[in-house]
Amino acid sequence: MRWDGLFHAGTWIITLAGVYMLWADAHRRQRVDTAGVFTGQLIFGWGVFNLVEGVFDHHLLGIHHVRDMPVHVPIYDWLFLGLAGSACWRPAG
Repeated sequence: MRWDGLFHAGTWIITLAGVYMLWADAHRRQRVDTAGVFTGQLIFGWGVFNLVEGVFDHHLLGIHHVRDMPVHVPIYDWLFLGLAGSACWRPAG
């Protein structure tokens, strides 16, 4: 659980840095392109976080799983990675 905690502490630090960057841009009166672009960036960031967390915690370290019934059911971990991966996908263009 130590590694899981360190991973989450690292993501909070990155999140805090992103909030300060957003705040600094707002102070300079720089605007985000559109609400759609901003929302897409949020979904992309969510997907990358969950993809990395899922690979490390669920598969490599085996710290926890998406759903532990009386026995571990791997399909839930794979579906979680698929959902996170689909949030990271961007169409060309």
